[in-house]
Amino acid sequence: MSIFKHSKITVFVFCLLLAGTIFPTDLMAVGGAPPIADAGPDQTVNVGEQVTLDGSGSYARSGYIVSWDWDFGDNNTDSGEIVYHTYASEGTYTATLTVISDSGKADSDTAVITVTSGGGAEPDPGSPPPGMKVYVKGNSSWVSTNHQAGVVYMGGSSECDQAMAWLTSRTDNGDFVVIRTDASSGYQDYIYDDIGGVDSVHTLVISKASYANTAYTEQVIKNAEALWIAGGDQTDYYDLWNDTNVESAIDYLVNVKHAAVGGTSAGMAVLGEIDYIPNTLGVYSSEALSNPFHDYMKYRQTDFITQIPYSSGIITDTHFSERDRLGRTITFMARNIVDGLTTVESTKSIACDEGAAVCVDENGQAKIFGWQDYTDYVFFLKADTTPDVCAAGTPLHWTNAVTVYKVRGWPSGANTFNLINWNGSGGTWESVNVTNGTIDNDIQEPD
Repeated sequence: MSIFKHSKITVFVFCLLLAGTIFPTDLMAVGGAPPIADAGPDQTVNVGEQVTLDGSGSYARSGYIVSWDWDFGDNNTDSGEIVYHTYASEGTYTATLTVISDSGKADSDTAVITVTSGGGAEPDPGSPPPGMKVYVKGNSSWVSTNHQAGVVYMGGSSECDQAMAWLTSRTDNGDFVVIRTDASSGYQDYIYDDIGGVDSVHTLVISKASYANTAYTEQVIKNAEALWIAGGDQTDYYDLWNDTNVESAIDYLVNVKHAAVGGTSAGMAVLGEIDYIPNTLGVYSSEALSNPFHDYMKYRQTDFITQIPYSSGIITDTHFSERDRLGRTITFMARNIVDGLTTVESTKSIACDEGAAVCVDENGQAKIFGWQDYTDYVFFLKADTTPDVCAAGTPLHWTNAVTVYKVRGWPSGANTFNLINWNGSGGTWESVNVTNGTIDNDIQEPD
């Protein structure tokens, strides 16, 4: 192909080469041009509110970027393509990003961060749509506080009070919002009076897709300092809320506002990256183990509330020991691998007994809470290998299947687990394998 077909610039450079005006080494220098830094947009946050600084818009014009270095303008620094920071004082700060390419060349860009005192009001969402049930207790207006991020996974049945108190403490006396599809108002008194630590409790009964798509519902969720997804039926949640304002508002809440979110039973079931959304009562462990492609096994979804922090590769399960769900959870993990939803390395699960809860802070560090008088556990499962046999009509066979960290919940939350390095304190490591559809180590603790 002739060089003259590429562009006028190419023709010009070619002529300069012939004339001896530039040399090939000069072209190599052009190819080693410095990268372009992009620190993202200017932002306004409250004192104590976590701000996300995203340098992913940066790019290398030659080679690739090897480092992203941030100076937050308050004598603090960090490194990484995306970083998080909390400013301790009001003021206007210039956050500077410096990127360096593999050739050692650098470029910088800045973002102005305006830090205010907080304590103002969130936008008024207006009136609920006609026919939609909404319960309010406490201050009917919306405050803005120095809240903290967090995620709560709860196994079902009655709530663990200490875990709920951990969640309300993240609001900094802010607004607590409950979403559900049934008309119960049971959280109103429980959260506001019994647990405390919130300015208000709003329960939205989002029982129609039309309610889920209103600006009112979206703004109420965005105004929350903590959002709670009640127990119920996760199939209803998926059918009525998927691809609606509810889902986009939750994404904003946890990834832009960095507020807390949690759920129990069906509410926990939708907090993994992969969710089991059955159109039936759900698969039993015996059914799953005897046939990993049982008809009830197919209802795993990857397109609903997928942006929960630290949930990558995770499928959750609830009422775990009480309903003998170890076998089905392991089979979910096996199917996730063979279906290409996860790799062996990324395949994980969090499973909770009914009286246990996992409370994850903004750094991925979790406290494990539980009832005092019951031996209820949380199980953190991780795949070790590819399943040996995972095929339709054939029992699951998986030697070296999963490693499990089994840890009891206590009211003190003394036992912990780190979701980043997948390690904990206060629990025990267990190995669980499957031989022709039979579990070799039943680690469940029905109570």
